[in-house]
This record gives sequence, C-alpha cells and structure tokens, in this order.
Amino acid sequence: MASLGSIKLTALSRKIIILVCAISVVFLLTQRHLTDLWDTRQSTHTTPDATQSFQKGLERQSPNDEWGLQGQKTAQLIEWGNHLITHPSANKLDFLNALLRIFPFLGGSLEKIDTPWTGWTSPSKVGIVMSVGSGNYHLACHLIGSLRNVLDSQVPIAITYAGDKDLKPEERDIIGTMGDKISFIDLLKTFPGAEKDLVDSGWASKPFAMLATPFPKTILVDADAIFLKNPDDLFDSNPDLHRTGALFYHDRASWVVDTNKQDFVQKQLDSINKNASEFLTSNSLFWQRKAYYEADSGLVAMDKGRVGTFLGLIFATWMNTKAIRDEYTHKIFYGDKESYWIAMELCGAPYSFPPWYAGSMGKAEWSAEAGGISENTFQDGDAVKMCGKHMLHVDHTGTQPFWFNGGIYEDKGDPKNGYATLTHWWMQADKHLKEAPGWSWMNGNWACLKEKGVHKVNDHDHHVLQQIFAEVEKIDKRLSQAKGS
Repeated sequence: MASLGSIKLTALSRKIIILVCAISVVFLLTQRHLTDLWDTRQSTHTTPDATQSFQKGLERQSPNDEWGLQGQKTAQLIEWGNHLITHPSANKLDFLNALLRIFPFLGGSLEKIDTPWTGWTSPSKVGIVMSVGSGNYHLACHLIGSLRNVLDSQVPIAITYAGDKDLKPEERDIIGTMGDKISFIDLLKTFPGAEKDLVDSGWASKPFAMLATPFPKTILVDADAIFLKNPDDLFDSNPDLHRTGALFYHDRASWVVDTNKQDFVQKQLDSINKNASEFLTSNSLFWQRKAYYEADSGLVAMDKGRVGTFLGLIFATWMNTKAIRDEYTHKIFYGDKESYWIAMELCGAPYSFPPWYAGSMGKAEWSAEAGGISENTFQDGDAVKMCGKHMLHVDHTGTQPFWFNGGIYEDKGDPKNGYATLTHWWMQADKHLKEAPGWSWMNGNWACLKEKGVHKVNDHDHHVLQQIFAEVEKIDKRLSQAKGS
C-alpha cells in the first residue's frame, strides 16, 4: 500500500485541491466577518429549539411564480427578526444565513446596508431617495431645486444609480451642486450579487434604492414628482404612515380591461390559505375588480426601522429581480408599482393607502354649450371637463394638493412644448369611491374626465408653482450651458 507521501498528483488534481482550499478559506473568513458585523459573539444565544422553529422551511427561495410561499417565508423571517430585536444578545448568524437563502440577491450586500439589527449610519432619521439615470437626471435637478429653494426642505437626499454608464460622473457633479446634504449611492457596489438585476433595470431599481439608504425613515420619490408642500414631516403628519410604517398612494381608478392582476394575487393568497386583508376587501376598488391599477409608486414612504416593513421591502425587491420581473412582476403589473403593497399583503406586514384615488392637475375646459359652466360661472367643486398628464395626490386631509407626477413640463417627453398649464385640480368628491370615475384617454396618456370635485388652484399653491417655474427655468438654462460646454 503506497504511503501518502508517495502519491503523485496530476497538475489538474493539484489545481482542484488548491481551489477547494481557497474557497474554504474565503467562506470561513466571510462567515467570521458577517458574524462580527452582526454582533453574534455573545454569551447568550437563541435556544436550539427556537432557532429550529424559526428556520423551518427556510432552506431556499421559492420558485419564481410562488409569491405566496415566498411571502409565507418572509412572515417567518419577520417573526424571527422581531425575536432578535427583543433578544439583542441572541445569535443572529442563523437568521442571516436564512435571509440569504431566501433572498440570494442580497449576497455581499448585508455588510453594506443598514438594518433594524445593525442600526442606522445616518444622523438623520428621515431622508429622501431618488433612483436617477442619464435619462431623467434633469428632472431630478428640477425636483431637488424646488425642494431646497422653493419649499425649504431640509432632509438629506440620496441619489442612487447603477454604475457610471447609468448616471455619468459629470451628471452626478451637476446634481451635487443643486443643494446641500446630497449623497450618491452606486447600487452595483452596494448589491454586488445583484448586478444582472440592476443593469438597465429602469423602474426595478427603485426598491433597491430604498433598501440602500442609511435613513430609517425613507421617502422614495420619482424624479418627475413635483411637491406643492414640504414633505419633510410626512412621517409625523400622516396618521396612517405613523400607524403602519408603510404608505403607498393609489393610481387613477380607471376602468377594468382585464382581471389578470387580481387573479394572480388571489392565486398566491389561496396557495397559502391566507385571506385578503381588511383593506383589500373593504376599501380597494382594484380588489373589487373595478379599477385596472391599485398603486402609483411615484412616492413610497417606509419606516425601515420596523422589522416587518424592512423585510417586506426586501420581498418587494425580490419581485423586481430580473428573472422574476421579466416573467411575472413587470409583465403582469406594469413595472414596480404594485410590488410594494403586494409584498406587504402576502407577508402580513402592515401598510396603508389614503382613501382617495389619484386625481388630476391641469386645466378646466369650459363648455360653450347652452347651460354649460363658464370660467365666470364656475363654482368650487363643479363638474367640468379636465384634461392633463399630471396625476395628483392630496394630503392626508384630502383637501389640499400635495404632490403630482409628470414633472413641470406640459409633456416631460417633449420639453420644447413648454411648462404645464396648472390652473385647476380634481379629486374625488366622496372620501370612498364605489365606482371608478369616467376617465377617458386622448393622444396616449392625456387623461380626461368630467366629474364633481374640480377646484381652482388657490393663491398659495399658484405662488408656489410660479416659484417652481422660475427655479426650473434657471436650472434648464444652467443645464443647457453645461451641455454646450
């Protein structure tokens, strides 16, 4: 029998042994780093029985179409995560490993993002984040300029992007001069295990952006949003957000073409024997199959300091990874817009919507017909025809315009048409809708309707809009000069 020292290894065998040893060393060092990071070297640990109970069934992520099962696993992680909050000396490594198995796109990122267990690196409790690329960076400049120089917003603003090809260094330099407390986050560096999910991802990068921020309370805003009120105190002023930790806004309650979206969600609930929430069954036109969409993700506010909200956000991010969004999320739901509330619904985390579906910001069209309402005879709340591209959302009282999307141009896709004419706004007259309003569509996305609830823009908001127009005009001149140079 040959001794160990006399065994001759081929060159290939030696390479394999060296590779296995290297992988083993890297794995052990990574585990040690994450263990140190998550502060698991404690004298008191979760009992084996408790750990086994928490991690039962958490060996791998669910198939791409099994959202219900993935939600059920997320609910288990929420229970486990809450246990770790109440028992801070417990061993977090098993939880961390389970989290990575269920959401493998997080590989390499957990040491880079803040969590309810590691705390928050930003001294500010509240912050705004925008996902920005070269295609919309000028709109981001408009938004930042109006927030800082018109509305006196003071909260920090984080700009996320997916590498230099997504948002060029010179564009970041210009954005950085739009105000103070502006930071930048390269999502490719923050989520090294999700590069294929982030390159050319468009809307799908938005939940990654919210997950990457160092603010426990984050307001995710589209670059084409325009605020009429300062959003800094949203977490304090909005009672539903304060209560649930997650606030989403409704889309327009437009008529139903098909019910594939509702059927898909119902299938996921049925797969885990879960009933729809009280919100869906009582207050959602979408769930009653009377509206085509539920959510407008132009603004999403989340308190990531709450375990359920944080893990629900991770679940929503999973829905926007490339394989899942290409086959299901974006194909069925048109982008990221519905993923946030669906994630919360399936994992049982609290969330809220205002009772008002989206309204409209634009101009009234006066009828010349006999008995028609004219500009001189119009009374607040009358039903007159309104058309526009700007979808409006009101504040928590339902009485004042808060923000709208579409930017400040008449058509953000063609700035040469000039700034928007914004003289009137419409919001549903009743707090709770029983039927969808009579929306009609002209020339693509021009939304028109004639319903009670039309209001003239008041003097204060008119003044704010004039200030925003002036600010944007200055910014556009500056961007034009920078482009010419």
